[in-house]
Amino acid sequence: MKHISFKFLLLLFTVSAYPINSVKSPYFDSTKVNYLENEPSIDGVIDKEVLALPVRTFNVVESTNDSVKPLDARYRLAFGMDFLYVLIVVNSDSVVYRDRSYQNGDGFIITIAKPNQNNDSTDEFYVIGFSPPVAEKNIKQRSFIWYRNINLSFQPLKFSRVQVAKMKGKVFYQAIIYWNELYPFHPLISDGIGFNICFIKACRENDKTYYFDVPDDNIQSEQCKRLYEILKFNEPSSVNQVQAYSELSRNNFTPSEEINLNTVSLCPSDTVLQIHSEIRDANNSLYWSDNFNAPNKKGVNRNSQPIRCDKLKPDNYFLYWSIGDEPKGKLAFTLMPGFNYDVIESEIDNVKDNIYPGSFNTLRFMLDAVDSRYKQLKTYETCPEILKNLNEIISITGLAKQGVDALFNKDGLFRRGFLSSFDSTLRPYTIRVPEHLDRSKKYPLIVYLHGSGDDDRVAFNMNPLTDSGFIELYPNGRGTSNLYCSAESQFDIEESVQDVIKNYPVDTAKIILSGFSMGGYGVYRTFYENSHLYRALAIFSGHPSLPSVWLGEGYPDFLNEKYLQVFKGTKIFIFHGTQDRNCPFELTVRLVEELKKSGADVEFVTEATGHSSPSAESRKKFLEWLGRIIE
Repeated sequence: MKHISFKFLLLLFTVSAYPINSVKSPYFDSTKVNYLENEPSIDGVIDKEVLALPVRTFNVVESTNDSVKPLDARYRLAFGMDFLYVLIVVNSDSVVYRDRSYQNGDGFIITIAKPNQNNDSTDEFYVIGFSPPVAEKNIKQRSFIWYRNINLSFQPLKFSRVQVAKMKGKVFYQAIIYWNELYPFHPLISDGIGFNICFIKACRENDKTYYFDVPDDNIQSEQCKRLYEILKFNEPSSVNQVQAYSELSRNNFTPSEEINLNTVSLCPSDTVLQIHSEIRDANNSLYWSDNFNAPNKKGVNRNSQPIRCDKLKPDNYFLYWSIGDEPKGKLAFTLMPGFNYDVIESEIDNVKDNIYPGSFNTLRFMLDAVDSRYKQLKTYETCPEILKNLNEIISITGLAKQGVDALFNKDGLFRRGFLSSFDSTLRPYTIRVPEHLDRSKKYPLIVYLHGSGDDDRVAFNMNPLTDSGFIELYPNGRGTSNLYCSAESQFDIEESVQDVIKNYPVDTAKIILSGFSMGGYGVYRTFYENSHLYRALAIFSGHPSLPSVWLGEGYPDFLNEKYLQVFKGTKIFIFHGTQDRNCPFELTVRLVEELKKSGADVEFVTEATGHSSPSAESRKKFLEWLGRIIE
């Protein structure tokens, strides 16, 4: 039995991060995926039709312990016009639930990827995580997009789902994934589809076994390309009723560009399909409609219908399409204006003297961020945020021409930029400014360090850290998974704090440093480097010695008492779930004991949860602690 690699052992603690690699996948399977006209039921009962599908073997099986004997596990695949179906069968009589089962067992991960030339690893993909439901423990199923391309997503799948069943000494894990949630992948439209699957089976107390189609140490890692095999699909020769699926040739474009609605259809006989399409905005206002008569032969057909957008103004729209009177789908797209970086940059430079320096740096950063994202935009992506940010830049610049600094008085949640003294680049941070900020009084500041795979923009998906009366700062830290150990990340944190102090009425005696997961280690590390800035610390599901797991020796390990003297007399709030396997609970228990020995004033709150943020009850305890800190 092959022992699991060192890199993959790192995943026992948290999501790993490695440089983007470029590796050719050596695994190919000539077995084609069968077509199913009818969608299998996902209700805990296994259809006879899917048990007749060809059995596929996992190419590599690895365990975290050599003494673990892997169970026999196989899988089956099928596809339909609207879905991909997956069935994993394991010789076992039990389903184990652990926190983040898709990572710690029992659960599985699927990669759907755009193949590269020579089948090199790709940076265009979905990685989907599945945790099946466990009825006896009242645990609901979980299916979500873990990574979109190389970036962390954690976007729930609205319609795709997973189920588990036990019969005759076997466990059946089945999932249905809809192609419209994997846009733009479709086996009858895409040039090729890369595929990988990793089933994780929990065993013994802390061990697990990985079953791979294509072994990929980076399958759970952000900022990494993915490996895959190329799936081959059987084109159906006959069906009992018309089936169809459509995609746009582009999902972002300017008025001068032409787009088409590309449709694949399956017909039981020769016929003419009437494809109706119409464009509506977010308010459901109708802008355009058309009918397209498509002659179809029996079997598979492909048609293309031109879409007229020349009279639309730049905005976000939906294209609704139907076959006859039967609605079939809704496709989002963004119509962009022409974007000239140099013109907008010149206009911003011309208003420099009309606004505060912090506002000028923020405007310049906003423009650079839009330009960078625009250049990275894929043809199949919508871009409402780019359009929104571009319009905001134009509006703020227009007001600045009139002598109005709109950024100075802006409240709520938004990104700012500052000029780094480290390397003279424009760096971002996210800030949450209280509504109706009173600049005649001072506000406490809470600084939040994001976890692995995120950046400062995690704040846009978070509830406020505080109830009210605080300014909230989310530094960027230069890297989604650098553990805040680089010189650049520490400069970014300190300079973000100083930029907020410079531009907002901050009570510098009441600055609290907080962080989640990797950001929890970041709190310990940042306070160790700059303890003079912070009044108190709050750590949520943190790891006291993460660099020893990810980076090796040479970094502060806060389980070592020699690094803890700086915490003497410091008020610290620590929350940690007792079932956390990504940042193990027992490590934080040890740390709390050591911190108290070193003279820190620690409030330690736990609950029976995994690697997660605190519940409402634990958050209430945090807010009560926070209130006492700023009294």
